[in-house]
Amino acid sequence: MLPILFLAVVPAWLLMSFKAPVPLALVYLITAGPAAAAFWHAHSKVWQRRDQIKADQRAGALKTKKLLKGFKR
Repeated sequence: MLPILFLAVVPAWLLMSFKAPVPLALVYLITAGPAAAAFWHAHSKVWQRRDQIKADQRAGALKTKKLLKGFKR
């Protein structure tokens, strides 16, 4: 995720710091911005799904421990 955001933000900053023509900076932001946003959105969905899987696994483990604890009595 970081490399894509780096490619979207840093070159735009460099274009502006070296007094590049404003249309050139705008064209870059218009072309690189959506790609970076799409990548970030897809990547965040993957991490949300992984977090959900881990939470489900933890919940299942706790349920199993409770069942085993009740079975031992």
